[in-house]
Amino acid sequence: LCLSAQTPRKDSGVEGLLTNRPLNIGDAMPDDFWEQEFMIYNNGVLSKSNLSAYKGKLLVLDFWSTTCSPCLIHQSEINHYKKLYGDNINVVMVNPVITRDNLQKIDKLNAALKNRALAIHSIYSIIEDDYLHRLFPFNGFPFYVWIHPNGNIQTYTMRNLLDRHYQAPFIDPVILNAD
Repeated sequence: LCLSAQTPRKDSGVEGLLTNRPLNIGDAMPDDFWEQEFMIYNNGVLSKSNLSAYKGKLLVLDFWSTTCSPCLIHQSEINHYKKLYGDNINVVMVNPVITRDNLQKIDKLNAALKNRALAIHSIYSIIEDDYLHRLFPFNGFPFYVWIHPNGNIQTYTMRNLLDRHYQAPFIDPVILNAD
């Protein structure tokens, strides 16, 4: 038996490995990314959908966990920018399987959100995800993947950059010119 890395046999078990490798900043999204079906939780209702509606638009994948308070608190600022820019910015929450958040935990949190003074009153999220986490392995929450409209990964952040109260770090040019 000889398996070519260029064209794996359909029965070799290698087929999905080429598109499920971790991706780096600047990499193009794999062809199957936009058509991959995900379990979507929308205010207590489950459905399946893909991300094809976001192809050619700025997309931010917002990885979160039910135990991550900043993940939920940041939704206020994220929603501000979603309203401000409309369809020009798309943020999709992603709850990966590594969180061990099951449907009951998410339902319980969703019910609790209705009684809290947060900008998020219901959860709309990809849940039980393994595919996206394999593409974008990370070690903490929240984690954001910014996908440029051209389909390339623009950046990864551990900080919500959609925040009116945050100024990105910079180097003051006056300090650089000081002797």
